[in-house]
Amino acid sequence: MELIYSLFEHYGIWVLLVVAFSAQLGLPLGSSFFLMWYGSTLEETQSLYIAVIVTACAAILGDMTSFVLGRHFSVQLDHAEERYAWLKVKLNQSQSLFESYGVWLIWTTRFLVTGLGPIVNYLLGSRRYPTSTFIRWVVLGEIIFAAEMLYFGYRFKDTWEDLLAIIADAGWLIALIVLFLWIVKKIMN
Repeated sequence: MELIYSLFEHYGIWVLLVVAFSAQLGLPLGSSFFLMWYGSTLEETQSLYIAVIVTACAAILGDMTSFVLGRHFSVQLDHAEERYAWLKVKLNQSQSLFESYGVWLIWTTRFLVTGLGPIVNYLLGSRRYPTSTFIRWVVLGEIIFAAEMLYFGYRFKDTWEDLLAIIADAGWLIALIVLFLWIVKKIMN
């Protein structure tokens, strides 16, 4: 942790770029933590705007990279699908799920349940989800994510760590409520 703080001191926004990009590939760097921390170190609003733009752009590039990697490795997934009948059933189920809830999955995993974002990226890429739809919702979601995390750090300089815990818990709570409602709906049908 000290190493990353030291890198932020010396290289500032460049480290932010790497953290935001890498998080979208699935590397567990704690991007929410670092975005709020970096936001709490900013002194002027203009720096906040620059940080939001850099972070959103890096996260969008990371999302696109994991999406393209998923698409690239879809060939291997298709070969595995031919060999294992159970995998074919599961992938067909996921395909119908993506067709029904793909936009919602993309958008909410950018800023609400961020830990699932890279998984969604790889899976949507591997199932050949429409790129234009993916990009549109990724851009919107990542701008919201970058703005909210950096702004909360900037605005709540002294208590940003407590706020981060509340935001993380709220995101998972909302996701669990939505999952519960979806399960109840499936049971009722």
